[in-house]
Amino acid sequence: TLSKCILSACKEYGVHDVLFFGGVICNEYIREITRASLACEGLTAFYAGKEYSGDNACGVASCAYELFSR
Repeated sequence: TLSKCILSACKEYGVHDVLFFGGVICNEYIREITRASLACEGLTAFYAGKEYSGDNACGVASCAYELFSR
């Protein structure tokens, strides 16, 4: 279900690269499933290090910092 939602959003918005972070994505099984599902559709998955994925707030803060520091 997670992969289907991501694939749908990628198609709708023309996205080809996906960054994952947060507690759920620390799970190796979920990482492998999403990586394989996206690769089959020609999309690339990137995963934050597990040390940065324990809390969504860390990932959101990192993305916000990057966006607003430009």
